[in-house]
Amino acid sequence: MEDSAFSRILENLKGKEDKIISAAPGRADFLNTHQDYKGLPVVPIAVNLRTYMTVLDEEDKFIVNSLTLKREKSKHTDEFERNNPPLLGESKWFGNYLRAVVKALNKFKGIEFNKGLRIIIDSDIPIGSGLASSAALEVSFLTLLNYYFNIGLSKEEIAELAFLSENQVMKIPCGRLDQYSSAIGGAILIYPNPPVKIEKLPLENLHFVIVDSGIRHSVSEIHPVRQKEIDNGLKELLNLNIPSSLKEKLGQHYYDTKWQGIKLDEINNYLSRIDKVSAKRIIFTLKMQECTEIALKIIYNRKLSSEELEKIDAEEHDDKIVLIGKNGRLSYSFSKKQRFK
Repeated sequence: MEDSAFSRILENLKGKEDKIISAAPGRADFLNTHQDYKGLPVVPIAVNLRTYMTVLDEEDKFIVNSLTLKREKSKHTDEFERNNPPLLGESKWFGNYLRAVVKALNKFKGIEFNKGLRIIIDSDIPIGSGLASSAALEVSFLTLLNYYFNIGLSKEEIAELAFLSENQVMKIPCGRLDQYSSAIGGAILIYPNPPVKIEKLPLENLHFVIVDSGIRHSVSEIHPVRQKEIDNGLKELLNLNIPSSLKEKLGQHYYDTKWQGIKLDEINNYLSRIDKVSAKRIIFTLKMQECTEIALKIIYNRKLSSEELEKIDAEEHDDKIVLIGKNGRLSYSFSKKQRFK
C-alpha cells in the first residue's frame, strides 16, 4: 500500500473491528480568488488531497493526536473539554480549529456532548500552502462528529458550521470559499452572501496540475491587511465629489459595497485621486469579477456580448510564465511580453 494519510490511518486501526474514518478535501482557487469575503461569487475546485480522522476510543473529553504534526516534530496533541472548550492563546494551534467546531455546535445548534473521543488525524494537504488545510480539518472533524453522534447535519450545514467555527468563534476574517468547497466537493460556484447558494459546475473533464511553491501563508495574516487597504480606499472615495449613482453603491467597508453593480469605467477616473495601494485593490476586485462573469458564460456555453469579446481582445495581458524546476519550486518567471532569445 502506498504511503498516504489514508494508509497511515488504516495502520492505526489494525485489529479494530469498527472502523470509522472521515475525510475532507483541500481546494484550489479557480475563479474570483478570495473575493468571497467581499460577497462576490467564487469558484473553487476540490482537490484529491484530503484530511482524514478516525476514532480510537471513547473518553471523558476530546483527545486528539495529529500524525501530520508529529512527523514535523511539532506539538501534535491536544486535550479539551467535551463542551465549550476555551481557545488557547496560540492563534495557529491546530487544536483551536477543533475546539472552535465543538463551540460552534454548542452555540449554533444547541448540541451538548455526553462523551468525548480519542481521535487521530493525518493529512496529505500541505499546511499553509493555500489549499485550505484548516477548512479540511474543520470539515473532517464535523463529518466525524456528525456520523458518530448521529447529529443529522447536511453537507451545507457542515459547511456553514465550519465557516462559523473559523469566522465567528476564532474571529478569523475568512469568507465561505474554503469550508463550502471542502464540504460539498467537486467544482462549484458559490454565492456567499446569505442565503448561500451553490451551483455544481460541468468541469469533470478538466485536469489541473497544482505545484507547491514552498511559500507558506495564513488567512489570519493576509486578509486583514487587504481588507483594511480596501476600506481605506472606499473612505477616500466617499470623501470625493463623485456622482450619487456611484456613491450609493459604495459602502464604508469591503463587505457592504455593491461590487457587482460597479463598472471599472465609472470609477476609474476617481481611483487616481486615492492611495495607490487601495486603488490597486479596488481595480483587482472589479477586474477579477468581470473576468469571472465572462469565464462562467464560457463554462455554461452562453453567448458572449460583442463588448465582452472586444474586452478580451483589447485587454493588455501581462501574465507570468513560470518555469518549474524538478523540486517543484519556482526557478524563473518572465512576462510574456518579453521575447525568447
